Amino acid sequence: MALNVRPMISDRTEAARLRLVSKQTQSVIFASNGALKTLPQGTVVSYNTATNLWVEWATGGANGTGLVKGIVMNDKTDPLILQVADEAVGTVMLAGEAHRSDLQSGGGTSAQLDTALQSDARSIGIIVRSLDKIR
Repeated sequence: MALNVRPMISDRTEAARLRLVSKQTQSVIFASNGALKTLPQGTVVSYNTATNLWVEWATGGANGTGLVKGIVMNDKTDPLILQVADEAVGTVMLAGEAHRSDLQSGGGTSAQLDTALQSDARSIGIIVRSLDKIR
């Protein structure tokens, strides 16, 4: 009779998941940025008041693009792809909870994003965990 050896690791494995809990999401229209680009889940976004379209957050941006207004919720099965000349429809979290290490943006440095999250996120209903300080 053979000895049944217990495995050292679990047979059940799970992929890493982002810590994003949405309480309110909305489908919105994103502006083209002039190049083909994918905005992954967890990207911080803004609303451009001049074009009435959503864009990736950018530090010091004009027309509201420097204010945090939401977080992209599209996932790998339905990614948000910004086309060269067309608008794109994406899903954005308008209220909920997120972990800072799961958020990103190409519109500034990590410190600049932290500052924007501290000043803007809570006022619109997004609680960001693991920030150094919250106003």
